[in-house]
Amino acid sequence: MFTLVFAVAALLALSTSAAQSAAKVVTWKLGMNAAVTSLEVQAANKFAELVREKSGGAMVVQVFPAGQLGDSIAQIENVIVGAQEMYANSASWNSQFVKDFNVLTMPFLVRDLNHLTVFMSSPIYAKWCQEYIDKHGIRILADNWMRLPRVLVLKKPISKLADLKGMKLRMPELEVYYETWKAFGAGPVVVPWAEAYVALKQGVVDGMDSPLSSVYGQKFFEVAPYIVMTNHQIDPYNVLVSEKAYKALPDDLKAVITSCAREAGDWYSQLVVQSYEEEKAMMIQAGAKFIEIDTTEFVQRALPLAQSFENRGLWSKGLFEAISALK
Repeated sequence: MFTLVFAVAALLALSTSAAQSAAKVVTWKLGMNAAVTSLEVQAANKFAELVREKSGGAMVVQVFPAGQLGDSIAQIENVIVGAQEMYANSASWNSQFVKDFNVLTMPFLVRDLNHLTVFMSSPIYAKWCQEYIDKHGIRILADNWMRLPRVLVLKKPISKLADLKGMKLRMPELEVYYETWKAFGAGPVVVPWAEAYVALKQGVVDGMDSPLSSVYGQKFFEVAPYIVMTNHQIDPYNVLVSEKAYKALPDDLKAVITSCAREAGDWYSQLVVQSYEEEKAMMIQAGAKFIEIDTTEFVQRALPLAQSFENRGLWSKGLFEAISALK
């Protein structure tokens, strides 16, 4: 009888211990708009694996791709109010909350990846990041998820700026994007990223701009086979986190989540470069055409637009010139 009672007590103790252990697991939601097949989601899953491994199972990141938690603005607002802990997307979307990020949405400002890296090491960028924390409670946990430049993905080819006239281009709900391509002669149409493929397929739009590294994973080339190498913008894919949720973590988990986000970013950046040539070959085999184009007239048209945006207060005075001058 004593043995039976002891065994039952031991089982209860073990069950209680397991329940307490399970209760200590920190579970966070990471929302994204990228397709399940994209390199970005692969990197997010890598991030989640690293967190589980390096925390010894004490922390779990659940990845929700393809806009399951809402569009870009909605998900950033979710992070602000605590409905989800994390969100990952283009840094361009930060412009909806920190005004000066608008300048990064201006085509032909950032010359190349080296220019972007220099800028992101500058006091200008550090100030924006701090403002994001102070005003909205959002920390940029990792900003080293580097993508290839943005290009145009179209249903018909172009060779010059005038060829864009009347062409319906999918654009995000970002003012500088919209107004710039409208001034270039296109007819911008706001469509959420997660719905872009369908919009192309159904003829809602004639094309769109996209990071070159997303064209294959998002399958855009299947319905818009002309990939025009404008290389008009480069911005990182950043991982945002609720500052409140971040501060609530014990120091060891803060270190884990931060280091894993950076490690996944390095992994992703290498994957993007390594995957591109293979993806390009597969797209060409499927019928896609890659078109090199002289963007001089695009750049010349963009400069006065940038000045007009600055005069309207879309970003701080002198910011476009200050970033342009970085070397």
